[in-house]
Amino acid sequence: MTRSLRDMQPSNLRRVSTRLAVAVSSLVVVELLRLFRLYRSVEGNKRYWEQRAGAPARPGDFVYVALGDSVANAIGASRPSNGYVGLIAHDIEVQTGRRVRVINVSVTGATTASVIREQLPRIQHLQPDLVTLDIGANDVNKRLPEDIFLRDFTTILDELPAGKTIVADLPTFQHGPSKSTLLRLNAAMHEQVVAHDFRLAPIFEFTGSTIHDLRTYGADFFHPSNRGHRNWYRAFKSQLDSVVGNEA
Repeated sequence: MTRSLRDMQPSNLRRVSTRLAVAVSSLVVVELLRLFRLYRSVEGNKRYWEQRAGAPARPGDFVYVALGDSVANAIGASRPSNGYVGLIAHDIEVQTGRRVRVINVSVTGATTASVIREQLPRIQHLQPDLVTLDIGANDVNKRLPEDIFLRDFTTILDELPAGKTIVADLPTFQHGPSKSTLLRLNAAMHEQVVAHDFRLAPIFEFTGSTIHDLRTYGADFFHPSNRGHRNWYRAFKSQLDSVVGNEA
């Protein structure tokens, strides 16, 4: 017969309370360590991509340029190569048999304005075989006026190569802009993607299907985990073969 807490001896209650306190404390410590690793990864991931971009070019390299924000920088993944950009690069190597030279100029916290100001100038001299772009989450979270966001988004697209570029739309958010706002902005973004002869990575659709799955979130419950980055990769993969097939 199950005893209630009222029926337990004080010594037993103390033991139960102690065990609960230890369990909760352990969970808090684990979560704090995960958060520490996540925020430390901002600099670590930046160095990783800089080193990878700095590798000497070789004849026959497949040149992959990634622009965007913290998700493109693999924040939330256990290591940079587990982010969606790293997964795309690995996919291309397997598919083409060519070494992929990744030029990932994404920056944590980036907005459309900062992509124009800081990232586009860094790739002007390149002739990439593939470009991916994910941008806008920080703009909409900061409540940037929609007309300014769409103007800057279009300015970015104007500088990217037709037929070789895959652009992500805005993801779904557990907390943040309303669904109606995201649908309205994504509709306008989709029009520009089509007008520029680019491919659309349907991130809104793919993240919407897993929005309540906590396993897809990193330690801060905002950035994607390894599982979440695989979901982003699958959204890009839906368009990848049509671009890479022309470059194989």
